[in-house]
Amino acid sequence: MKRVCMWIAALLPALALAMPVAFVDVNVVPMDRERVLAHQTVVVDAGVIQTLGPAAKVRIPAGALRVRASGKYLMPGLYDMHVHLANTTELPLYLVNGVTTVLNLSGTPAHLAWRRRVAEGALLGPRIFSTGPAMMQPRSATDAVAEVKRVAAAGYDGVKVYSQVSQAEFPALVAQAKESGLLLVGHVPWEVGLDRTLQAGQAIAHAEELLYSAFNPGPKGASIAGVRMDEARVDAVARQVASARVYLMPTLIAFHDVERQAVELPAFLQDPHLAYLPQWIRASLQPGVNRYDNRYSPLELQVLRDGVPFLRKLTGALQAAGVPLLAGTDGTVIGPVAGFSLHEELRELVAAGLTPYQALRSATANPAAFLREGERAGAVAPGRRADLVLLDADPLRDVANAARIRGVLTGGRWLERRRLDALLAAVPGEHLRLRDALAAQLQADPAAGARALAEADPQGLMGGQVMAAVLNKEGEDGFERLIDALRAHDPAADYASEDAYNNLGYALLAENRMEAALYVLRKNARNFPRSANAADSLADGLTRRGDIAGARTEYTRALELDPRYINADGARKFLKENPGP
Repeated sequence: MKRVCMWIAALLPALALAMPVAFVDVNVVPMDRERVLAHQTVVVDAGVIQTLGPAAKVRIPAGALRVRASGKYLMPGLYDMHVHLANTTELPLYLVNGVTTVLNLSGTPAHLAWRRRVAEGALLGPRIFSTGPAMMQPRSATDAVAEVKRVAAAGYDGVKVYSQVSQAEFPALVAQAKESGLLLVGHVPWEVGLDRTLQAGQAIAHAEELLYSAFNPGPKGASIAGVRMDEARVDAVARQVASARVYLMPTLIAFHDVERQAVELPAFLQDPHLAYLPQWIRASLQPGVNRYDNRYSPLELQVLRDGVPFLRKLTGALQAAGVPLLAGTDGTVIGPVAGFSLHEELRELVAAGLTPYQALRSATANPAAFLREGERAGAVAPGRRADLVLLDADPLRDVANAARIRGVLTGGRWLERRRLDALLAAVPGEHLRLRDALAAQLQADPAAGARALAEADPQGLMGGQVMAAVLNKEGEDGFERLIDALRAHDPAADYASEDAYNNLGYALLAENRMEAALYVLRKNARNFPRSANAADSLADGLTRRGDIAGARTEYTRALELDPRYINADGARKFLKENPGP
């Protein structure tokens, strides 16, 4: 992977760790309480704040890098506590936006490798905390305990609970996570319900999970149309969550982005920050392939519209009740863009009624406490970790000022504005260079290329684009030879998986290569005949070609295989609207 990281190497002079750094005559926003300390000097060495005091009294060590900061504001680095890291080329976007720590919810061995490389200084990006792979299907209690033990042994920081976790396994899963010292965070499982989830002490990954549990009297896991947004119950639900003393991630921007894609997709696509997403993620957001476009019934669309202000009201009530909130975005796959979306989330929190200080605390001191480093990070004070952001204006007056970044200190490395601008400008091209380098490596040495692809693309989002590049160059016969070679090397590897083929099919659909896409999607449905998702994807492709009868057959098969799969409501809607002869 040396070839694809050369652009970072070009910036290494800016990343030297050798010298202390002194912020001279700066206004400090310490985030221990709501205050600004004017005319301070802050001295950092070895990645730790050594001294903070009045500028006239602090002695600056000889040889220190002096950052003239008169009129500027220094605050702790920001945390994004709900991300899904897709590739290393997006990591600088977090730093450009002052986000120096992230919590990755649903990790892989690749994420652990990235975490290590960032800590060692070999990879430029925010510190990475990560749960293990999301627990997304029901298990026996015995199997759930074994999985939690595997997560702990691998070195992950926590367990991510998803909606499908069963009541039968949940108590054992929770007990093992606590015994293993792991963080516990996730959705409110449908069978478990809100009461037992709160009693377990599990952090809640979305405020909208309260919509689907506390405000949904219908069957759990059913359509969002069952949600009843009763404002009279908001304060009571907030008090219930507060009494459990659990953390909650509002992720308001994630819900808002889903609503915008479902209701006003053309306007959503005008967001200039989308230019920094990888090409293959941008392609998945376009009309015709966007997962939220034309997915919802009119009633569900109204729930989405009403849900945005309702979740703001609920979040304000949670803050007022004393629930410790954690700023998170759920970026980047569903729309929120790495780094930029954290500032959108902060503005959403203020729109929900939080003060700028309260919103910023959800991205500094609260996350540090949740990650069990509250005495070592999350504030500007001697002895704390020196992840710092220098701003042009006071963020306590206007939370939007937190995006007016003059420079970022991360792990003892000072990145001034021009370096941040260079990093930002490089990102779009680096996404494509990484894809092309991986495709070339895969063709030259399938086994080594597969290992590189697994490390670079842990979510399988780029694999479709890489395979599409091979298919474009080699044709179907060459593509089949490559797949045979890969399977001979490792029959169980991700590149031979259902998800890899599915992503390839959608990558080809995004390029309007209809016959090639259907070739891949049909092959996937044959290879995985018990997968509702594979049948659903083939149905989607057939719909786009205009083969309504074929799509009807595949959607029916998907529902027969699993009546509760992720797009089951969409399949039923299609069949209702296209009843056939």
